[in-house]
Amino acid sequence: MSTMKVKLFYPPKYYDDHPLGPTLALVPLVSLPVLKAYLTLKGHLAEQDDLDVKVYSDNKKEDPRQWVDMSLFSDRERIRAFLREGHSLELEEEGRRILAKADYRGFDVVGFSVTNEWNFSGVGTLLVMAKLIREETGAVIAVGGSDVRCMFDWLRAEEILQYVDMICLAPHHYEFHDVLSALEGAIPGETRVPAEQHLCTDSYSEVRPAVMFGPRLEPLKEKVHFTSHTRMLELPEEHFPTPDFEGLPLDLYGFIPEDIRTHFGIEEKILILPYYFMQGCPNRCIFCRSTGKDTVPFFHKKPKLVAKDLAKFSEKYDTRFFMFLDTNVNATRENLGDLLSAMEEAHLDLVWSDCANFGRMGVEDLRTLHKAGVRRLIFGLESPSPRLLEYVEKKTTIEHAEELLKASSEIGIWNEVELICGLPHETEADVLETIDFVNRSREYVDSIHLHRFKLLESKLSQEPEKYGICNIREKPNPTYPGRAFDEINGLAWEEKEKQIEDSFQRVTMAIQSLPPTGYTNRDQSFMRLFYLYGIMDDKEKIKSYIRENPYSY
Repeated sequence: MSTMKVKLFYPPKYYDDHPLGPTLALVPLVSLPVLKAYLTLKGHLAEQDDLDVKVYSDNKKEDPRQWVDMSLFSDRERIRAFLREGHSLELEEEGRRILAKADYRGFDVVGFSVTNEWNFSGVGTLLVMAKLIREETGAVIAVGGSDVRCMFDWLRAEEILQYVDMICLAPHHYEFHDVLSALEGAIPGETRVPAEQHLCTDSYSEVRPAVMFGPRLEPLKEKVHFTSHTRMLELPEEHFPTPDFEGLPLDLYGFIPEDIRTHFGIEEKILILPYYFMQGCPNRCIFCRSTGKDTVPFFHKKPKLVAKDLAKFSEKYDTRFFMFLDTNVNATRENLGDLLSAMEEAHLDLVWSDCANFGRMGVEDLRTLHKAGVRRLIFGLESPSPRLLEYVEKKTTIEHAEELLKASSEIGIWNEVELICGLPHETEADVLETIDFVNRSREYVDSIHLHRFKLLESKLSQEPEKYGICNIREKPNPTYPGRAFDEINGLAWEEKEKQIEDSFQRVTMAIQSLPPTGYTNRDQSFMRLFYLYGIMDDKEKIKSYIRENPYSY
């Protein structure tokens, strides 16, 4: 197979009205570095760039000639009009401003990664840039990423495929390579067929293919032979290639909090690198994507290779700080033990965070994790209601969860908890239990990540009657990802949607009514937390400092 030249982009996003702020802009993401590493391993010439952090950084500068009006791309009606009419002077002018910051010419394929399902502007920018790049260069345009399916909550496939040649729905690097393998010679010049003749089914009840092809790539449908998960299980070094961060503007990531600059006299930004070493999840909570039919089974990278990667990155990029993006660091006790042993043997001096589950965690595990450098854990609790914990098959109890949270806090780990509002058949009593948990846990839960329930492809959607829901369908006017459904002997969707929002708002008010701690999960505050652990490494001192110097910028 001949070498393909591939350019990979993170599209820029509009953050001013986004609930999480520009957190993602200031930490490099790991999906493109993994894809770049794998394509290079397979003999392709792959380059990458992060237009998100470039636009965010330039928009903070005083020179208006470098600014991009990102608010235009967050306007859904404006984007829909652009797709309907085929042009927009304002959008295309701003799109050219973005592309002026990048090298995009001379590539066979230009790919965009969708990485934030709550932020529509990333979809808006990639569609405008896709049109401009394809008209100027003729390159094949690909879209993929962990959150690419959310595009279908906002736009129909035939709209997207006007300017995009392939939509990679399976977020695995080896499937994208399989498409490249079949691509050589399959593009018929300027042949164009109206997209309406190639409608792609967007029914929630029907399993979508790994890749949806637009008109130009229609011939590939018969030529692509996708690599099976079984093969990748046999080749873990290919499923978990060492990420390659070369090409990303690493100097733009991170920031120096003003209070830390003033209080500690520090002028150097820290670099927090992302990393993951597992796929899938053995927990099987009924609402989770990892229980979907087309999800990769749970497996992980060899712990000694993980430690080798971390040692390499720590030395090469002069950083101690890592944000692991695993489903849970303690997915199995054996893997956790092997990982921590490998990290100890490698003499790593790191500060890191990851997700964790309560089910297979013990107090001694927390002590060992802290010794290995863990300073922040995000626990998936979902609900403090015993009834709902049993319903979602969480395999833990609220008593066990609170015991671990108290121990973790005493050990010195910053605890963050995920809660979901509006789970199927949530009652008033469940909402009150959640509010009570918020109030009583404030001394040992340092931050709460609150989510509205969204029905994804999962065990819950595949066996709806078993879990008391029915009539799964597209939302009529989606404001956030997920599908509509009715509760059996409960609420119809119209009432359920209102209940989800009411539950979310009431718990939000409960959180906001607590005495402020100075910490918030908005914007760059978790980066500030890494700074503080790097400076003083004492949780009680850090909490006192944050109270005295609340996050306010």
